[in-house]
Amino acid sequence: MTAPRALFYSTSYPSTPVDRAGPFVHALARALVRSGVSVRVLAPAWGSARGVSEMEGVTIHRFQFLPARWQTLTMGFGGVPVALRRAPWRLLQLPLLLVAAAALSVQAARDADVLHAHWLPNLLPLAPAAWLRHRPRVVTLWGTDVQWFERSPALRPALGAVLRGADSVVAINDHMRTLFAPRVVSVERIALIPSGVDTDLFRPRDRAPLRTRVGLSDDAVVVVLVGSLIPRKGVDVALKALANIPDERVTAVVIGEGSERGVLEELAAQLGLTRRVRFAGECSLAEVAGWMSAADAFLLPSHYEGRPNVVLEAQASGLAVIASDIPGCRDLIEHGETGLLVPAGDVPALAAALTSVAGDAALRTRLGTRARAAIHDRGYTWDACARRYRDLYLDLLRG
Repeated sequence: MTAPRALFYSTSYPSTPVDRAGPFVHALARALVRSGVSVRVLAPAWGSARGVSEMEGVTIHRFQFLPARWQTLTMGFGGVPVALRRAPWRLLQLPLLLVAAAALSVQAARDADVLHAHWLPNLLPLAPAAWLRHRPRVVTLWGTDVQWFERSPALRPALGAVLRGADSVVAINDHMRTLFAPRVVSVERIALIPSGVDTDLFRPRDRAPLRTRVGLSDDAVVVVLVGSLIPRKGVDVALKALANIPDERVTAVVIGEGSERGVLEELAAQLGLTRRVRFAGECSLAEVAGWMSAADAFLLPSHYEGRPNVVLEAQASGLAVIASDIPGCRDLIEHGETGLLVPAGDVPALAAALTSVAGDAALRTRLGTRARAAIHDRGYTWDACARRYRDLYLDLLRG
């Protein structure tokens, strides 16, 4: 059988190779192209990103469903969930988005063998194309969609009905697989395919010149945090833990933007951390890789995650990782061997872990080295991930 042709539909997709809006979706698309799969992406336009373009071998069709000034449901970093949190009235745009995406999918499916939705709700507009063109539908659950299912009982019947329409469901961690199979989706229709990491971009480098460039002192113990500044990321917990560490050499760099930035900056000031915490704002993937290479450790204090790729990025960079003991992180970290796990929201426990890592350079080196080796041993690269998706597509087409 010839290499399959995949049509991706995602409401969040990067406009450049270093954009932080859904970068893992593009990383998968790019790896699939390297494996011989043809990939075309349908995604809503936003900003200057519109029309048909090509990026690293992936063809992207960005469509309008409203005049540009009004099309704000899918804009920028964080996608639909962040847009709705900022302005719930944007939900009124949803019917227009669904109709436009469905119409374009029917047309684009002529030249596709498999229809691949990213995030559970994005299955819905692919239904007409699947029925009219007789194409199998695949959905990858990335985490936010699963959080909606777990924490919003009123949405479960509708989300479950949408999910059952998929020919194959891809879970990125074992928690997701056990959550949906067999209660919602039959076991044979759900596959566990962990996401990967770009080990060419995220890798250990000479730290000294990087620190000089960003103004970090040689004797500082630098902890980096990366993510949207929203409540579930737990950055407030990290700041309180840092305030419990008297050693002023221990500093933090917070990368990202979000609705909580002003609140977090005020909290840092109240805790006396103004000189020990730097809010770096939104950064490209290349900039994030640079910050990680300049740091000593990485911290993810989230209350909920799907399968946080940022942990893999930190591990690939050779950093000691401290993360919340939650399902998405347990799949990536063996406590005491490839990182440290602490109870989510537990300030004293996080402060103790930070103190341990900050005060022991040998521990940092051991955790970082073992974590980077585990990425290759377990096949946590995008090329390995793409091979499994390619096999899944071929199995569906044979079936």
